[in-house]
Amino acid sequence: MGTAATELGNLGTDPWGNAKGAALDINDLGTAVGWAEDWQAAASGVQVAVRWAAGATTATRLGDLGTNVFGNTASCALSINDAGLAVGWSLRYDDPFSFSGSSHAVLWGADGVAIDLNTLLPPADAEHWTLIQANSISGTGWVTGYGSFDPDGDGPIPGYDRMFLLQIPEPSTACVLAICAGTLMPRRRPRR
Repeated sequence: MGTAATELGNLGTDPWGNAKGAALDINDLGTAVGWAEDWQAAASGVQVAVRWAAGATTATRLGDLGTNVFGNTASCALSINDAGLAVGWSLRYDDPFSFSGSSHAVLWGADGVAIDLNTLLPPADAEHWTLIQANSISGTGWVTGYGSFDPDGDGPIPGYDRMFLLQIPEPSTACVLAICAGTLMPRRRPRR
């Protein structure tokens, strides 16, 4: 591709011929990730996570964690490592008839299927954590991001946002993800 700017592909254009999106990270092999508005799907114009393969410009839509009653969703890939593992966030709809979803941290493999990182937490951590967004992934599978930590589970103390660090297990192992308690930094939850 060289030093000249190369336009990356999109997922269609709006009725006026515009395409919006952003390439947010690239690995050493030249594969990039980010988001694009999807004007090809039935629910047009939604922001979805995409990948651009090394040496190519075609945008490939990555999976999500479901849609709302109108078929809309949103997602974004924020980081990719050299193994082709990408992380970011996707809206998840616990109620299929809801209009809005909640953001969950996700991992995408080479197949583009979205894996909710919350589903990989050990039960003791899942009781207290909702991982909201994964910001970065290292070459060795370490993921950083932020989530909501509720110290007493369903008790009266409200949850608050905290940063997390966890390692994605090797595909050949049966181990589960663990929150590294020594690396968690508390952060105040914004008022809504």
